[in-house]
Amino acid sequence: MSALAEPLIMDNSPLEGRTRSTSRSSSLGEAEIAKNLNLISYDDTVKKLDYYYGIIKRQLLQYQSVTLGLFPDCSQEKVEAGVRTSVYCAAAVWSLFQSYRRIDDDRGKAYELGQSCVKCMRGILFCWMRQTENLGKFMNGQDVKNALHSKFDLLTGEEIATHEEYNHLQ
Repeated sequence: MSALAEPLIMDNSPLEGRTRSTSRSSSLGEAEIAKNLNLISYDDTVKKLDYYYGIIKRQLLQYQSVTLGLFPDCSQEKVEAGVRTSVYCAAAVWSLFQSYRRIDDDRGKAYELGQSCVKCMRGILFCWMRQTENLGKFMNGQDVKNALHSKFDLLTGEEIATHEEYNHLQ
């Protein structure tokens, strides 16, 4: 029996070597396939992001105020901007910025989107900083007359409506 067992063991070792070599070559093929899939996936991702960039550019960034970076409430509006609308628009632009940053885009789109958001937030801060005297008064008495306004002029940052005309104060 030992004579029969020896040839079987010897026959198994070359088979194992052959299966290992074929598995190595198939793993190399799989690595190349995975690499190609990653490249295809990357290209698809960039195409999708470019599509969304076109939407953001046409529907949001085109209407952003040049001076303060605020967004108007609707596309036909040329005078007033709301804080809520500006924050929502900035959030949409920021999410696309994060996506471009994640894929390490170097075509300048990520930078443009990020700076657009920063400009919008600084614009809101600028408008509210002009009302600091109201904030101090509001903290002492919490009167509606001293609440922060949420509607501003797109170019100057001045308050558009008084608290009697527009009750959506912050």
